[in-house]
Amino acid sequence: MLLEALKSKLDPRRFPGMSGRMGAILGYFLGEEYTDPQIYSLSITSDGFLVSGSYFLGAAEDLENNVTRLLDCAGVTKEEEAEFRRIMKQKVQDWRHYAEG
Repeated sequence: MLLEALKSKLDPRRFPGMSGRMGAILGYFLGEEYTDPQIYSLSITSDGFLVSGSYFLGAAEDLENNVTRLLDCAGVTKEEEAEFRRIMKQKVQDWRHYAEG
């Protein structure tokens, strides 16, 4: 199953230099409790920033860059990468609007 493979390959414990913020974002995408507190929603503001509720998490462009590097480092397959990106775009509110903007 693709999701189980992603959970294993992207587990923050495999990446000691990963920030808690990135671990929380991954947990949200993959439905895992990697951090405390957890993230329960993500959206992109009209000016391209990633937020969870009222918390600023950084630029959406930075998330995209970090995800690309992480997927490369984790050794995910093309099929796993496509599934992760599908999940990411499904779970981040306003992603399509941001990508089209």
